[in-house]
Amino acid sequence: MGDGRRRTRVPPVVNGTAPHVVGMRRAATDAVGKRGRPQYVALSRQATPENPDAHPDAHPGQRQGSKSKSRFTESQSPVKQVREKQFASPVKQIAQKLSKQPEGLAEEYKGRLELLPPQICPLALGVNGLSRLLVSWGRLTGNDYLIPLSQGLAAVATWLLAVYCLKACLAPSAAWKDASEPATLSALCAAPALAQALAVKFYSEDGALSLLGTQVIVLACYAAGVTGTVRFIFLNYRKKLAPDPSWFPGVSLWGMTNITTQTVGPLWLQALMPAQFCLLMLLYVPLKLVVAYRILLSKDRNSITPNAGMNTLMAPASFFTILHLSTGKPYGDLLGALLFADSTLFLVITIWMLYCRRALWSKAFHVSYVSFTFPVASTATAAVLAVDRLSYFEGSIAFWARSWATLLTVIATPIILLVLLRYLWFLHRLFHYGETRKTR
Repeated sequence: MGDGRRRTRVPPVVNGTAPHVVGMRRAATDAVGKRGRPQYVALSRQATPENPDAHPDAHPGQRQGSKSKSRFTESQSPVKQVREKQFASPVKQIAQKLSKQPEGLAEEYKGRLELLPPQICPLALGVNGLSRLLVSWGRLTGNDYLIPLSQGLAAVATWLLAVYCLKACLAPSAAWKDASEPATLSALCAAPALAQALAVKFYSEDGALSLLGTQVIVLACYAAGVTGTVRFIFLNYRKKLAPDPSWFPGVSLWGMTNITTQTVGPLWLQALMPAQFCLLMLLYVPLKLVVAYRILLSKDRNSITPNAGMNTLMAPASFFTILHLSTGKPYGDLLGALLFADSTLFLVITIWMLYCRRALWSKAFHVSYVSFTFPVASTATAAVLAVDRLSYFEGSIAFWARSWATLLTVIATPIILLVLLRYLWFLHRLFHYGETRKTR
């Protein structure tokens, strides 16, 4: 053309796409393997850090004499890393793996242990309570075929307690956080009660502990239980929280020492137990009246413990019935009969309350389901011990009382086992699938 203007030849468009674009797409497709991984083609020149123009991972600006720095430092150079890996001795490679892997695993499991809810402690206490229930029922009926199941449940309770102790050792800040809130501290109060109960079992039945070692554990757990109760009351007072069902384990579980000292002593602590029983009863009666009114009759009763923790309402009367019948029945059979009547009455009331408020707790699994373990086990155990040790259940009424105790045992066993299995599945998801949902 004579106008002197430079004309640019535009490639034709085929099927809506320019040929040079089609070629680029084909090249990109050929460079990708069957599994979608790039297939690197060998360069005509060797790729070295000294020759970045031939280095496939070099920064584009470094090629053709550019002075911009590569995104790889000398220590991060892919070629250098490959050479170090090729020429490193096998011993050095194993040492590097051992030095890196445990640290990552420890940090990972430490993070998951921090998510472990303290409700695992009352769950373990409930599982151990089922173990004692089966032993007591076997003695009442003369059957011993449930002893292996009882021993297995005690082993599971020990393992559950050990898991939380591992959390306290590896993540002490998270354990201290659990002890800094009234709701979670109430669950932690089950730990010293369970520890001394297991220690007495290992001493008296299995012979795995010496008398001195068992007494040391009982004294340490007694001190921890009293300290936990005082701290629990202080936290509730500071936060101005009114009593609810969570107060029962927080205030009364240190009374487990009344039972354990009957077997292992020491004698000076045994001498204090009658006075301690009176103190526990003085705390129990007004607390029970206040909690019963708030959760059953007050205007805001549906907002008080709006989860499965409301089942704890049946626990204190049953626990004190066991306490009375396992320590020589202080103050006679009449007190034991009154406590057992209290336990039976609040069993019926709690079942009615759970049915009426089932929409608050039955939709999905929650860690508060552990309230279906120890309260249920203690209620059934109280019935078994009452039939076995109270003089009122003799003669014609003995058959009906024994049938009632058997019925409670038959109902309590699958309930506790189902909660245990569901909680074990929760722990499996927590430690193997990294479940990070908030559990408190």
